[in-house]
Amino acid sequence: MNTFFKIALALCVFASFAGSAFAVGLSEDAIIEISNEEREREDVSALKVDLTLTQVAEEKLADMFARQYFDHITPEGTKIGAHAKKDGYAYGIIGENLARGIYESDQAVVDAWMESGGHRANILNSKFSDIGVAVGDGIFAGEYVWMVVQVFGHPQKICTKPSDTIGRRLTSDTVYAKRAEEALSLYKRASRHPTASAIQPLLKTLSTLVSLFVEEINKRATLYVEEAEAFEECMRSE
Repeated sequence: MNTFFKIALALCVFASFAGSAFAVGLSEDAIIEISNEEREREDVSALKVDLTLTQVAEEKLADMFARQYFDHITPEGTKIGAHAKKDGYAYGIIGENLARGIYESDQAVVDAWMESGGHRANILNSKFSDIGVAVGDGIFAGEYVWMVVQVFGHPQKICTKPSDTIGRRLTSDTVYAKRAEEALSLYKRASRHPTASAIQPLLKTLSTLVSLFVEEINKRATLYVEEAEAFEECMRSE
């Protein structure tokens, strides 16, 4: 091994060691804590660590180092949302911050994000409730660097649709109720005939049954309307 090559190799090793020492202390927990401090200053609720989003961040970090790209979209066009869904995080909203370089501290990473409009917006977005972070160092494009992946999310709302069973029952019961009321009307007219005293008990029973039937239909209708209104409100607030 010639002298020049030995010197070059030594410089590379030193640069790698120096870079690692320069960024000592870079950690997921600290970056989350500092990000939450930024949110607190803006009166935004703190993000809580989500294990699935943490897994998403770790996989994205490893993939970028392995395939040597640095982007919100993978080489084949996959965005972070699709990655999160694949790992089992059903989200209503999701976002991602990336960082690459040599940083003096965790604070320096977050400070850099806070000076960038899009990254700052993600950190301070009040719609986000969950976070997952991954940090790692390695060789990228021939240089020693640190990478940080920050994934934000909020779970998808489960908006329950009105019961199909109640809807179908209402449709059929309304038809039956109309027929029962028509039959009751016929009995009432017949009861006015001088010789119709024998049907009075039947008429009274039928009248009671129809009233109970209509009352039950009204209850179901009220429940169905309440469920429909709740569903619409849930969808509007998604």
